[in-house]
Amino acid sequence: MPRVVVVGSGVAGLFVALQAAKLGAPVTLVAGRAGASALASGAWDSALDSGAAADSLDAADLEAVRAFLADAPITLGQARIVTTAGVVRSCFGRDEAVLGVVLSAPIVVPRVSVSSWDADAMAASLDEQARACGGSARAVDADLFDATSLLRAPLGDVAVRFEDEAALERLGERLRALREVVGEEAQVLLPPILGVAPRVIRRLREVAGDRLGETLGDPGGVAAARFRAWSRAAMSKAGVLVKEGDVRCVAQKEVTLADASTIDADRVVLALGGLVTSGLAYRTGEHDDAQLFPAASVAPLHLGIVVDHSPEIALVLDGRPIEPAGSLSGADADRWFAGAAPAIVRAGLPVDAHGAVVDRTSKPSRWLFAAGDLVAGQSRTLLAAACSGVRAGRSAAG
Repeated sequence: MPRVVVVGSGVAGLFVALQAAKLGAPVTLVAGRAGASALASGAWDSALDSGAAADSLDAADLEAVRAFLADAPITLGQARIVTTAGVVRSCFGRDEAVLGVVLSAPIVVPRVSVSSWDADAMAASLDEQARACGGSARAVDADLFDATSLLRAPLGDVAVRFEDEAALERLGERLRALREVVGEEAQVLLPPILGVAPRVIRRLREVAGDRLGETLGDPGGVAAARFRAWSRAAMSKAGVLVKEGDVRCVAQKEVTLADASTIDADRVVLALGGLVTSGLAYRTGEHDDAQLFPAASVAPLHLGIVVDHSPEIALVLDGRPIEPAGSLSGADADRWFAGAAPAIVRAGLPVDAHGAVVDRTSKPSRWLFAAGDLVAGQSRTLLAAACSGVRAGRSAAG
């Protein structure tokens, strides 16, 4: 089997590694800086439109993702969830602890003293939306926590407190008492604090009923920590070797890290992410050269690492290679960053149907693959990244 090296440890890189390892390939994953996946808030979308179904995703890829997520703290399937601002939105999947709300049923929002939680404002916003569907929402007094210091603690620190068995048992007893007051049919909506380990929400639902859960969290909050813990455990179970470090150069047969160490490879999969993670770098001539008249204009978008590939590969936008700016004033920033679908989220590496990177001669590479936000024209969502990771992992291991 070919030796597969995956560059990037976000959702795309994770599913590349899991799929390749499942097929029997020896897999090394290079985990550098945190990426966009680390900013997850608990929602899994299939398209830029959060309410879109996964119809546009390949059925085989989606089924493989479902199989890998079978023991993950993720629930796939369309649902309505609540943001921290009290806005109901749709999603195709969610963190296990996030409550899938039914607007036609009663919703109660406990008044608890934790950071940035305003139960009355949350309930008012939800009530307006629920009444249109025949439901209602209200805030209720609830003595759920002992420590008044939680008001100043970050939500992640509050969540960790309930990893303690005694604290978890006390919270369960108080939620059960609240359930007796509000009734079995009420949905109890809490801030994103219900532990990092999946056992916390599972235990609480055993005690206080299934109609209990959290709002979405802040980017990079508790939901991201839950998924990160599961992903590392999943890779360890699959036999994936995880190596910390930043990649400096990728070439056929070898990946070079920033510390000059190397990793032998037969196939390399780039899952570096996009602009957020520096997988793509946006710069103009002025960025490199402060001279009055730069020596030459440069292309506004570049790969974040060096790739030694022949024939040369090039980033593309809407199917065309990204060329240097046509004037010394540089790229048109409005074109790249403005609008509902700016160029910066459409540009990336061109790949074929199997995830192989396509060079300037339109020939797919035999050793270089790409997945996730680095791929041109792909929807920048977690589910799309996972599906492209499965696809590239299958091809790299083949």
